[in-house]
Amino acid sequence: MTKKFSGIAFMAIALCLGLGACSDDDEVRIDRLIGKWDVTHVEGWYYDEEDEDHDHKHEYSEHISEVWTYQFNTDNSGVEVDLDGDTYSFTWSVPNDTHIRIAYSEKTDETVEVSKLTKSTFIYKYETSSEYRRVTMEKR
Repeated sequence: MTKKFSGIAFMAIALCLGLGACSDDDEVRIDRLIGKWDVTHVEGWYYDEEDEDHDHKHEYSEHISEVWTYQFNTDNSGVEVDLDGDTYSFTWSVPNDTHIRIAYSEKTDETVEVSKLTKSTFIYKYETSSEYRRVTMEKR
């Protein structure tokens, strides 16, 4: 009976530790976000602005081999350099444990949902009624 109880207790502890380790990936930790990130994959869908009835959904999935980067600085500023080499300054904040708000000077603000944030991988989702985007980045 004691061996059986010890085995069950060990499995319960291992399960708790395993689940606890996974939860850190979903939580926005500032120390993991700071730095330069290379976009490696983008997927999603969108409707044309003229398509008010949302009849024609355009889907895409692309591996990115060219330079497209995000730089998150400790002073809550940042810079995005897109595939065309255009540069966009932004400020960022963390409104809760699972979202990052990016406020562009030149574009609209976006609040993105963090799917994964480790020391080397950052995946976020952004969704509106006319657009869905999932972006995967690797830290330099």
